[in-house]
Amino acid sequence: MPTNAEAFFRSLAKAADIEQLIGTPEDLYFDAKTVVDESFKTDADKGPLAKAISAFANADGGVIIYGLEAKPDKEGRDVVQAAKPLADPSLVQSKILGLVGQLLQPPVEGVLVEIRKKRSKQGYAVVLVPPSDSGPHRARPQHEYYRRHGSASIPMEHYELEEMFGRRRRPKLELYARVRGRLGSVSAGQDQANILIGIRNTGRGIAKYPGLVLKNCSLAWDGTDRTGKFGLPVVPGSQPHDLRYGASSERVVYPGAELDVTAILHPVMIGNQIGDKTVETWDLIVDYEIYAEDMPTIISTLRISADEIIRGVSVKLK
Repeated sequence: MPTNAEAFFRSLAKAADIEQLIGTPEDLYFDAKTVVDESFKTDADKGPLAKAISAFANADGGVIIYGLEAKPDKEGRDVVQAAKPLADPSLVQSKILGLVGQLLQPPVEGVLVEIRKKRSKQGYAVVLVPPSDSGPHRARPQHEYYRRHGSASIPMEHYELEEMFGRRRRPKLELYARVRGRLGSVSAGQDQANILIGIRNTGRGIAKYPGLVLKNCSLAWDGTDRTGKFGLPVVPGSQPHDLRYGASSERVVYPGAELDVTAILHPVMIGNQIGDKTVETWDLIVDYEIYAEDMPTIISTLRISADEIIRGVSVKLK
């Protein structure tokens, strides 16, 4: 799921989308800026860029848009008053990308800079700053640590710095499912779709004590490798139709890695029509929980459409 900053960034697909922000106040995820010199040769442009990236990276991420002018309104809010398109947005994009590694200590990883051009050569530079697990990040040349609060980038308090310096990189586990054909015949015309279930770590920390709960579903006894093996040990539970798996700290999921945990079954009806096998079924819906040390428990629902199940089973019928 995209962060608020990523969703906002993706919504700005055209120059017209940016110009529609006139009248919009800056907020926790949005900072509007103009430039003195598009070559970014002086601190008048480098300083505000470093401050904004530091503040967003040390908070929940955000978007900086170059080519919009914001001023305080009667209520004291910084509101976009006018569009000030860049004469050469490609130059601004290049300069920002070149400065990101120089203006922050340590550098912020994953900063994206894209341009949105008008029909003329003018346009806008849109900077996506992701939230960072490697902070806090200090802005140069100010030598200050900033954090976004509301619509302001404010120097961080001592307790905030202590918190961030002690913060560890955290895991982020998510579920995946793959239909891998069918398993056995239940009765005349009815088989079972075999669906592999696993977890992947999209975070930056090692997932220790990983666990998975699948509620009210049928186990495929052939396991993850067709020989009855499972990716995590079974954990006893009070609900007979729930599948529970968990591991000690010795079984971990590294960042970027996947772990096949189990396989489940879903009924499909197979018939013959003019010599071809036809498959009918319904959507698979399974509530699940994922947990690990240093991450919040994920409670969600897996949904696989009937069409996807039919495609996965039909491949094996040919």
